[in-house]
Amino acid sequence: MAESYASADGVTGTAQRHGLLVSQVSAWRGLVRAGRLGKSETPGFAAAVIVPDAMTPSAPANGAGVMEIIVAGARIIVDASVDGRALARVVEVLRRC
Repeated sequence: MAESYASADGVTGTAQRHGLLVSQVSAWRGLVRAGRLGKSETPGFAAAVIVPDAMTPSAPANGAGVMEIIVAGARIIVDASVDGRALARVVEVLRRC
């Protein structure tokens, strides 16, 4: 969000650089002004990376101790060390998408 305020091309340029709709960025700016989106002094985008399926880790050949979960089109691979509560939160969020 800070970029949309600081750049010379404003909302339109920021939206185009990040593959967003101008209306999305405008709506988010309105939410920030109303105090309904984030509490930081300098609002911004969270860094996120989407990788192709070919780059996602795959289960070991023997599948020992590994579970693959597919929820709402997302593929999650976990092993026995996964934090159950954290995994439950992720699954719940994906179900809402």
